[in-house]
Amino acid sequence: MCTSLMNWILDIRFVDIATAMIAASIAYVAWSQYLLSKSKFKLDLFEKRFKVFEATRIFLDAASSSGGPTSADFDNFHTGNSGDKFLFDSDISDYLTEIDSKASNIQIGNCSENLQIESLAWIQKQLGGLESKFRPYMAFESWK
Repeated sequence: MCTSLMNWILDIRFVDIATAMIAASIAYVAWSQYLLSKSKFKLDLFEKRFKVFEATRIFLDAASSSGGPTSADFDNFHTGNSGDKFLFDSDISDYLTEIDSKASNIQIGNCSENLQIESLAWIQKQLGGLESKFRPYMAFESWK
């Protein structure tokens, strides 16, 4: 009787230990999956934001060239930054709207020559500061 009681106690302890180990393993896998999905979300968001950045950079290059942006450049810019309101705070959305407005001023016949020159100078200046404008949304260290 004592032997069977001892075996019963040992069986219970083994089952309890095994259950606890399985539960800990499952918790570890769940935590790993959480971290992985969080990283995947950041990567997906980065890729979408980078497309907007790239479309803006290409458009600024085209707008600062001689003759200003073509209607195809405007189409590519609008297509490339569609959804920006969902990907960025209002500062970037407002910035993209301002780029669009200034680029429209460059086109011949839209406004005075002075406004065209000012708008072209503004567009050319944006090429140098584009990365710093987008950096808070693109840096993985301090995700925004």
